[in-house]
Amino acid sequence: MVNSKTNKVFGFIGIGMNVLLVFRTVYLLYCYNFTSRLFLITYSNNKLLMWLLLENIGIYISILLCKEKIRFKLGTILILLIWILIFL
Repeated sequence: MVNSKTNKVFGFIGIGMNVLLVFRTVYLLYCYNFTSRLFLITYSNNKLLMWLLLENIGIYISILLCKEKIRFKLGTILILLIWILIFL
């Protein structure tokens, strides 16, 4: 079994990464809609909003992992799945 310190460490890493991804997505939404910058590649607002939803779910799963409400294996698999969906 994995001890509680490992759960907390991976939970905090997951929270940190998901918060950074939320900041990146909100920044892209702001730049696309409220600035006059030109981008070579742009994502649709629907895709960015879907990413925000997945990132918030990732934060929630990481918090559950810190509080030991879900098992370590399940929590890390779900977080990694969310990150793979976001980065593809």
